[in-house]
Amino acid sequence: SNAWDWFCAYYLNQRQPTFAESYRRAVEAAEANGWGELPCLSTFKRRLKREFAPQEIIYKRQGKEAMMKLFPPQRRDKSVFQAGEAVNGDSLKFDMLYVEFPDGEIINTMTGWFWQDIRTNKILAYRLGKTENTDVFRLATYDLLGVCSPTHAWMDNTRVAANKTMTGGAHNRYRFSIKEDDPMGHLQRVGITPHFTNPSKVYGNSGAKPIERGFGVGGIHGKVASHPEFMNRGYSKKTAIP
Repeated sequence: SNAWDWFCAYYLNQRQPTFAESYRRAVEAAEANGWGELPCLSTFKRRLKREFAPQEIIYKRQGKEAMMKLFPPQRRDKSVFQAGEAVNGDSLKFDMLYVEFPDGEIINTMTGWFWQDIRTNKILAYRLGKTENTDVFRLATYDLLGVCSPTHAWMDNTRVAANKTMTGGAHNRYRFSIKEDDPMGHLQRVGITPHFTNPSKVYGNSGAKPIERGFGVGGIHGKVASHPEFMNRGYSKKTAIP
């Protein structure tokens, strides 16, 4: 009926009106348009439950992200890898500390690239720099190869990690224009297959990498900032840490 269609269009909306308000508005619309007397509110609730799945209601009222949260998280079994066979990497900005670099510049945005073993969670290699850049990523990878020879590496699809120098020719890179004569990236040259996490909040979760837990509460960032050696240091440019 016209009243039911009007109610569904009003209630199943991302403004998320309450059920009672939607019913009241439908009654007012029915009176104004001569649709006749409507069934009671409970009847509307039963019909809504009968015609729409809970997932569909959440999708229409709250969007894709809310609907995806209804599904259980994917659980990975890292025991399929040997130690050193697969790694994951990410950058971390130390924005709690002012650092003075050898050239005299003082900043509180020092950034590091870290490689972590997936099987053991051990941090295998890292490099620090003023910014997240290809050189820091490249040098951290150089250090990594001095520890082990992984065959798989997971990372975010950033301009640094997905640059042509390091991962040119990799599938699912989706960064920069891809040309037939692009050179093979350094990772592939040393036998590492790069895998890029999906930054989409609906269809992927770049924060699911194991190394993210190493950066979070109680992780590397906090441990460095609260280290006894840095007590009363690094909180301003005057107290910057060399």
